Amino acid sequence: MKRMLRAVLLFFVFLCGTPVFAQSAVWKISHGDNVMYLAGSWHILRQTDYPLPREFDMAFERSEAVAFETNIGKLEIEIMTHMRNLLLPPGKTLKTELRPEVYERLAQECAAAGVRLEDFQQFKPAWAMMFIGVKLLEKMGFVKPGVDFHYYAHAKKAGKRRLFLESIETQLTVFDDIDPNEVAEAEVAEASMGDFDQYTRIAEYIEEWKLGKAEGTEALIEQTRLKSPALYNRLFTKRNHAWLPRLERFLKTKRTEFVIVGFGHLIGKDGLLHLLRSKGYKVEQLK
Repeated sequence: MKRMLRAVLLFFVFLCGTPVFAQSAVWKISHGDNVMYLAGSWHILRQTDYPLPREFDMAFERSEAVAFETNIGKLEIEIMTHMRNLLLPPGKTLKTELRPEVYERLAQECAAAGVRLEDFQQFKPAWAMMFIGVKLLEKMGFVKPGVDFHYYAHAKKAGKRRLFLESIETQLTVFDDIDPNEVAEAEVAEASMGDFDQYTRIAEYIEEWKLGKAEGTEALIEQTRLKSPALYNRLFTKRNHAWLPRLERFLKTKRTEFVIVGFGHLIGKDGLLHLLRSKGYKVEQLK
């Protein structure tokens, strides 16, 4: 359970480095002489995904401060504090909350993957789907801390200032403001189930990410957008727009920041790279 809790930041974008890449998942954002580095992270990785592409270390070394989605150093404690908000009310279970055909499909998927569905009966459907997804990734060897956790530890050791784009509470309540009339939690779970097909392609997505490419990840996010626009809006669009003013403030200072967010937040028309370009900032892929 602890490893699953540490990986809760995945938010449905589930994500042998070699010495040099033609491109990378790190971008240099410029406003005149002011610079900020913006990197796409997978929040959980495999042992073979280390060392990371050298551009990540380049951005880290050139920066005075490192910014993360939230204070991941306190994440596990806060999750335990908020655990009751992730659980269903007494007398209700995942089985009672999902339509029979949805639950049956989920049960079949879990059985085929060797995941005990019984372990997730008390979670609200959206959180149950997330934790099940993490469990699937663990079975595939994704047990190492991801890019953000890696550089959080390095920033702490180096004494670099650590900044955060949103509170932990904001992350843990991302599902709470979903209007039941707009998208019921059962529908959130059903929309997420299509992602099961993608797990076998995670290694492919990781290799794309190392080269700064996003075709596979973008398709995965687009699937969420089409199946559940309200969920997509809360996970990506709403949060990206909330973060944008903070990023712009970074670009008004002489200090250089290294900002690390989930890779899915960078790509597409609602992604941070497009939003920054539309504001007139210079966006270059680090090489």
